[in-house]
Amino acid sequence: MEITFTWNTANMSGLAAVIPTASKDDVAPVICGVYIDGRAFTTTDRHAAAEWAHGGGFAGVDTADTVSGSAGITVPMDAAKWLAKQTLNALLGAGPARMHDAAETIEVAVIWPEAEEGKTREDAQLVVRHKDNKEEITSLRFSPTLGGFPAVSRLFPAGDAEVRPVGEVLLKPAFLKRASEAAGKVAEREEVVRMKFTDSGRSARPGPVLFTVASAPAFRYLLQPNILLR
Repeated sequence: MEITFTWNTANMSGLAAVIPTASKDDVAPVICGVYIDGRAFTTTDRHAAAEWAHGGGFAGVDTADTVSGSAGITVPMDAAKWLAKQTLNALLGAGPARMHDAAETIEVAVIWPEAEEGKTREDAQLVVRHKDNKEEITSLRFSPTLGGFPAVSRLFPAGDAEVRPVGEVLLKPAFLKRASEAAGKVAEREEVVRMKFTDSGRSARPGPVLFTVASAPAFRYLLQPNILLR
């Protein structure tokens, strides 16, 4: 299997934005990394979920039928952090980095063997390479985290979801801080962050709180205290 996406400043920032939301509770190791599929980088710790669409925004993307673990791979945190450090300056030098960013000539390939090939999990790789000739710049071998990543994309409210009237909404300061810091990694300077309070259908319990940034439609962050692994 192979998933590829452009490696540019936007996707570097997007990966950095979602990494802190990965769980640190090793009781459920499958949510302690970054799930990468052909659509997005996704993390969750059961209380929140963060997504960055590495191919663009979420407009028109139907996630209702997303199946857990169907076409992606959970990259462990050490490998995800390694990738986040592969800036264009580090890879190409300060001079040509901006030019390559604008031209989008660098890509990342996440490669892992098909189960029937009988190869070991250690054969998975993150490969940073040139798009045109596939020449490798740098790479890292890693062992993917086993298990089905929860289909948290289903929890994000649709764009036309009913908005809950804002009277009193209780949010933990620590969760708000994390959401704000994640948005700050992709928002333009002094840009506001939109918070959408949705209706859960239960009068006594508020629905998910969705954070979005106008200048970064590829980012979305959900505060949801009832994420289940299955």
